[in-house]
Amino acid sequence: MIAEVRMKQAVAALAAYRYREDLNGWLKNYMRAFPSMGSRDRRELRALVYGAVRMARLFPETSAEQQVVMGQVFIAGIDSAFVQYARTRNGWELPELPETDLNAIQICRKWAHSGITVRSSDWFPAHDRISSSIDQHELLNGFLMPPRTWVRIRSGREHAVENEWRAKGWAWGRSEATPNARWVESGRPLDGLNTFQNGYFEVQDLASQRTIRFMNPVSGESWWDACAGSGGKSLLLHDQEPGVKLFATDDRQSSLLHLHERFTRAGIRSYSRYCVDIDQRDPLEQAGSFPRQFDAVLADVPCSGSGTWSASPDWLSRFEQHRIAEYAERQFRLTSNLLPYVREGGRLVYLTCSLYADENEKVVDRLCTNFGWKCLDQDYVQASSEGGDVLFGAVLTRR
Repeated sequence: MIAEVRMKQAVAALAAYRYREDLNGWLKNYMRAFPSMGSRDRRELRALVYGAVRMARLFPETSAEQQVVMGQVFIAGIDSAFVQYARTRNGWELPELPETDLNAIQICRKWAHSGITVRSSDWFPAHDRISSSIDQHELLNGFLMPPRTWVRIRSGREHAVENEWRAKGWAWGRSEATPNARWVESGRPLDGLNTFQNGYFEVQDLASQRTIRFMNPVSGESWWDACAGSGGKSLLLHDQEPGVKLFATDDRQSSLLHLHERFTRAGIRSYSRYCVDIDQRDPLEQAGSFPRQFDAVLADVPCSGSGTWSASPDWLSRFEQHRIAEYAERQFRLTSNLLPYVREGGRLVYLTCSLYADENEKVVDRLCTNFGWKCLDQDYVQASSEGGDVLFGAVLTRR
């Protein structure tokens, strides 16, 4: 039976994986050794492995077979064909399966009461350093459920995008709070769609889309996206207010090339980009076409990425806690180098995808204390319950 084959494949993959490298990249390389596997086979195996890795962190004493099935309870439900087949396999020693009306946290409690060892507060690395503003119950509940692939559809293109998804027979849904946000079932080749090639939508996590609340761009303003990467926030900013003068930099030329491809696909021509290292004291010294002062600087700085670990659960076992302090120090240094480029009355928007206060509130406090700036707004954007990430944002200005 297919379920038996999938279980054997998943257990073999879990036995080969040693948590020493990125699971996504490792799994791609691992599956290359099985060229006969089709796209559906790969998608199903990926779901089994990722679900098991989530369970391994919470239930460390369970077997690989148990972890695979427990993961599928959250991903596909107790009525799924795989879970139903697992019920017939006495050798897998499954935990008691829950009723359908229980949420993820209640299911975990039920398994704990049945005698299965559950990691409680320390299921997340450095849990005592998670910001007090984070709803940890929602965080755990979101971690147990499979993350969603979120996209942002450009205004006026909603019907075209949704119709192409319908024609493909894909499952998708809307966000009630974010009108242009849609989720699509994971593993679908979005970049092969006509609507994607025509620039009708961007793949962007729900929490990332909601960071626009910290930006509030105004037509005519000059904006510098100092850590632009492949341009997700720059595109969000420009789509919100096409009248901004946009400048984008990154220290990786490959990222800027990707940014250029995305901007071209979206039909955006009026912007400037340059490869710079903002770890330098005067990062724009060589960028002659760039202004020396901006109305706003966007600092989406490198961080632990802990707010995204629902989608990459292997990081919960690979992350080295001492790196939190290293990230925080670098974030302060990088942002300090950007402050002189904010004009009088302008603002700096500080963003991370971290849960740790050391990388967020404490960096903001240190910047304000050391340079005499003030914080106009700071908050977490937590989309855990909707299959999204958790991000932090703050808006700073001169006193």
